[in-house]
Amino acid sequence: MRGRRVSRIAVHPARQREGTGQQLIAGALQYTRDLDYLSVSFGYTGELWRFWHRCGFVLVRMGNHREASSGCYTAMALLPMSNAGKQLAEREHYRLRRDAQALAKWNGETLPVDPLNDAVLSDDDWLELAGFAFAHRPLLTSLGCLLRLLQTSELALPALRGRLQKNVSDAQLCTTLKLSGRKMLLVRQREEAAQALFALNDVRTERLRDRITQWQFFH
Repeated sequence: MRGRRVSRIAVHPARQREGTGQQLIAGALQYTRDLDYLSVSFGYTGELWRFWHRCGFVLVRMGNHREASSGCYTAMALLPMSNAGKQLAEREHYRLRRDAQALAKWNGETLPVDPLNDAVLSDDDWLELAGFAFAHRPLLTSLGCLLRLLQTSELALPALRGRLQKNVSDAQLCTTLKLSGRKMLLVRQREEAAQALFALNDVRTERLRDRITQWQFFH
């Protein structure tokens, strides 16, 4: 699959709101017919998103850390240009809809998508959770699927539940759980995720762990 990224669109303030930005995107499409999609990342505001939406982009990602420069959360959107690109955009938009409630609660930012209240772990969830438990996937990048795991699991999992469901600070969790710092807290959280996965389906979890170990070995 082939794609290109729109780095920036600059229109003089005196000529904004005249459709110039949309014309630039339309012009770019004339020279990229062999691609599957265009992508763009931007500091999310309602106004900026309305622009990209008018250009035909589909929102597929929303970050959970504010940019230092803009104070906004980073969003990513795709403009599909082929059947493969359309399938990719639909799949990633669906994943965003599944994570929308968790992201809105964490960020305090309502996403312009129709949220899905779905606690069932999907195949993508299992793979992301295994990436967190057995590799180096960051905690907050895994926010949606980790919260679905916590909804599904009956285990105590204090390091994960404390941070993600109760919003306890890392420092307080380290004190409560008698851990020496954030690195050890993250180790504990990964261990708890692995424990929860094994409790749900040990055969599937073992298979995913072996698969991820092989990926790490060859990369």
